[in-house]
Parts: sequence; structure tokens; C-alpha cells
Amino acid sequence: MSWVLAYSRRWQPGRGAAATMESVWTVTDPPLKALRRVIPPLRIGSVSIDLAALVLLVMLFVLFAVVGSLIAGLSSA
Repeated sequence: MSWVLAYSRRWQPGRGAAATMESVWTVTDPPLKALRRVIPPLRIGSVSIDLAALVLLVMLFVLFAVVGSLIAGLSSA
């Protein structure tokens, strides 16, 4: 969303898009804030890279893989 606003300041999301973005923000913001307290952004010159978002994404991939293998193991037994 911030990238869209950076390039097109007059853009306004429709009602459905705004509701979707608000729900995604509500779900993802608390875990990201918690991770950002532990993992600060990586500064490279004047640019900072948010490693917390990357770590959260990797953690979700691992969680989905573990849950998927558990479900597959339970269904085959």
C-alpha cells in the first residue's frame, strides 16, 4: 500500500480493497511489531531492509510445511 501511495498520491482504494487491506494489516501488524523489537532493520547506507517481514514469511512457510506433513501423516494412518 505504501508503494502505491508513493507513486500515485491521488489513488483511493475501493471499499472492498480497503476492507481487505485493513484486515491484512490487522492480522500481520502485531507479529511484525513483535519481531521488529527483536530483529532491527538492516541498514545499508541510506537504505534499510526490514528483516522481520522476511523472518515472519519464512516462519509461516515452515509452519505450513509442518502442519501439512502432520495432516498427511494423520490421513495415511
